[in-house]
Amino acid sequence: MYIHFVDWLEFRSTPTHPLNFNFKDYSTDSIYKISDGLQLQRMKYSKATHPETYGDGFQILHGSNGYYEEIGKVFIKKVPTSTDPILRFQLDNHIFYVSDITKMIKTLVDGFKLTNLTIERLDISHDTDEDMVSKFKEWYYDTELTFKNKNKVSVQSTGPDDFNVKIGSIKSHKSCISIYDKTREINKTKNKEYIRKSHQNVFGCKNIFRVEVKLFDKILKEYPDLNIMSLNNKDYLETIFNQFYKRLVRFTNKDGVEVDIIPLSNEGKFIEQKKKPRNKGGSIKIKEYINFLDKESNSKEFQRHKKPLSEVRSILINKYGLEVWDKLNQMKKKQH
Repeated sequence: MYIHFVDWLEFRSTPTHPLNFNFKDYSTDSIYKISDGLQLQRMKYSKATHPETYGDGFQILHGSNGYYEEIGKVFIKKVPTSTDPILRFQLDNHIFYVSDITKMIKTLVDGFKLTNLTIERLDISHDTDEDMVSKFKEWYYDTELTFKNKNKVSVQSTGPDDFNVKIGSIKSHKSCISIYDKTREINKTKNKEYIRKSHQNVFGCKNIFRVEVKLFDKILKEYPDLNIMSLNNKDYLETIFNQFYKRLVRFTNKDGVEVDIIPLSNEGKFIEQKKKPRNKGGSIKIKEYINFLDKESNSKEFQRHKKPLSEVRSILINKYGLEVWDKLNQMKKKQH
């Protein structure tokens, strides 16, 4: 038995109408009304910024008749070339377990007059009463099985006393997986009883283990058709989970036949991946240009412009599918 939840969601958008207030004029005690039932309050100090270069941060309050609760945060990035700011939303964790996600997103869309929502971070959990920590370790060390990505992704915490296996790296900004004892985590924290209640509604009073897929901006860009308004659909969540966990966790038996550590009912469904344009036979010019950028970025004249040059370089690498070439090229340069 298993169930899937969204456990983290961040998305960005630009409002179709200007936000008619000056963010700098509002202290941490100020409340600004966005719409009926939707208010903003400036966050305090260290919590008021987002690591992705977003500046002003506000708590989003939702409610009526004088009772409001925090449903998330919004961070504002001002764009020098535009009068419209970019808004990055982060929903509060409890929303995914006690509310309809899409209704809450629609409340934000209507209140802020948003359009073109882009998912920037998405975590999906597979919760089950099967001990997935022990199962993964058993399969990982089984001489009759082969972990296909052993030489491609890092696997940490697989010792006998470890209870949180980590596959992949957050630093890649693509995807990673955590397998851990969720009930143990809930027992150690005071503010996640809403997750325990969700588990008890499905499993009763059992110990629950979680396989959590974390998806970041670099991998999400390859899947522009991911539908944020379908995240309340359990089949759709299972489809996303199935597709992305298999990118990192794949086992084959001694005959080379793939075997699933997590059997799912949605095996045949997949979300279409955007094909990267390839410059057949003409990529030599792009490679030469990238090498030119590398050389110039180290010169004195471009010391102040390293960051924008690096961004242009990354865009070209991604656009023309030169990730493998770039890694080999960098290794050759270090050798020389």
